[in-house]
Amino acid sequence: MTTINLVHLRCRVRGHLRSASEHQRRGRSRIPIGKPGETRVQGALSAEASAVKVMNVLIVEDDASVRASIADLLRLQDYNVIEAADGVEGLDLLRRESIDVILLDLRMPRLDGPGVLEALVDPPPVIVLSAFENLNEDDIHERFGTKVFRCLRKPIAPRQLLEAVADALVR
Repeated sequence: MTTINLVHLRCRVRGHLRSASEHQRRGRSRIPIGKPGETRVQGALSAEASAVKVMNVLIVEDDASVRASIADLLRLQDYNVIEAADGVEGLDLLRRESIDVILLDLRMPRLDGPGVLEALVDPPPVIVLSAFENLNEDDIHERFGTKVFRCLRKPIAPRQLLEAVADALVR
């Protein structure tokens, strides 16, 4: 299996960016992210369970291309994706929407990831996303306790992201 950077899920077609989900709607095959014939990573909900409740994933990420790539990947796996460009917008969406998992960037304008984590009271599982080379998961867990489910360093392999989301949902 080949690991690809999430940003590569988008490609240029006739001068326009098309997402992976647009390619799927146009009848093109799904992007392979696991073993041949595998449609979800292990640990993800069964088809019967996902038919009962669609899982809502909130992506709080200021980089539009990264946010769109992650959203495309999750939509291909039948998650309902809600997007926020910064922490202020993310907290507003959390008040209005039922969220099952949060994907949270650390560095953003207006309100950064640590600011969002401090504002959260009894949140759903939070997966922290960061491009920091010196990202220390122990320091983040010490500072924010059980609010942080897992930390992932960018660039994130699609399988790694899907496994983290699936693990958070069965937590």
